[in-house]
Amino acid sequence: MKKFLSLVLVIVLALGLFAACGSSNNNTATTTTTTTTTNTNTSTNTNTNTAPASTTPARDDVIIATANEPPTLAPHLHSAVAGGYMNILTHNTLLRSNIDTLDPEPQLIESWEVLDDHTWQFKLREGVKFHNGHVLNAEDVKASMEFAREQVSFTASYSQFWDSIEVIDDLTFNVVTKEVYAKTLIDMSSHYALPKELLDSGHDFNADPVGTGPYKFVKWTLGDKVEFEAFEDYYEGAPAIKHLTYRIIPEGSSRTIALEAGEIDFIVEVDNNDLPRLDSDDGITVINKTGTSFNFLVLNNERPPFDNQDFRHAINCAVNKDSLVAVALNGAGTGNYTQTPIVFPGHASEIPDKYDVELAKQYLEKSGVDPKTVSFSCVCS
Repeated sequence: MKKFLSLVLVIVLALGLFAACGSSNNNTATTTTTTTTTNTNTSTNTNTNTAPASTTPARDDVIIATANEPPTLAPHLHSAVAGGYMNILTHNTLLRSNIDTLDPEPQLIESWEVLDDHTWQFKLREGVKFHNGHVLNAEDVKASMEFAREQVSFTASYSQFWDSIEVIDDLTFNVVTKEVYAKTLIDMSSHYALPKELLDSGHDFNADPVGTGPYKFVKWTLGDKVEFEAFEDYYEGAPAIKHLTYRIIPEGSSRTIALEAGEIDFIVEVDNNDLPRLDSDDGITVINKTGTSFNFLVLNNERPPFDNQDFRHAINCAVNKDSLVAVALNGAGTGNYTQTPIVFPGHASEIPDKYDVELAKQYLEKSGVDPKTVSFSCVCS
């Protein structure tokens, strides 16, 4: 196969082990959610590339390689990054994160205003169609948000802030929060819209993921690929790429070889060992951009000795994150001493914790914990 266009999507991980002081332990859900957002943004960027040579027949297909198979294509029923890749093709969220600032911006919701300390009013875009021809309305949004709240997945964690949802008319609804809540718009950016009539009927969104997104599901060949086709009635216009396929290639070097052979056009999760070789290939473009994904050590703050804040600080200061990035990721990342990705709004860059063995010893002494009595196991995933 002649190589038409070879691009590598590089998600740079901010590697962080952190002390999550004070609050309850919900890091897994938060972490999973931000990963889905990261890949949404970068994948959208790379799809704008076009054919470089007029002598090459125009292509209307793109093949992307990813490491993992999604557990399901139903957007509310998983917390997996691989599933998120597929969901952003078939579905839209109510709001979306700006690609540069990560601030919430309109998507299915066109505008909003704050009526009082607890009430937000949202206006939907008019004429947005689902893949089955149904036109999006406020009842669909209400049903989708209520459905998300009942699920055991990341969407449930973004559904706890509201007390009630009030439908005003076909395109208008109010969200009444339990308390004054600064993250309302951010949490709304994690909610997908599904047709109420399908939710009420018990529709299988894994077998048939009906959404409002730019692509419709075609076929899932387990262990091999997931295929999509352009949705011609998409509210922002039909995609120029008519056929999009995700190839499931678990082994990193195999993804790289497939790219070099021209069998695929993009790689997600590039093997760090292959980056220098790919970067030196004139026929391949490596997109290296700081992302919102990060690796971390989850501590159960309710169990000793991790219920001791000073002990958690001691762990945080005792680990050299930059060395881990250099060795484990070949330098493709940034050490992070907080639980917030570096590019997130509100990230605290000036914090007392840093890699400092003497500071770690001070925290340990202050904690009163005898390190000889401490042992624990880590589950890596």
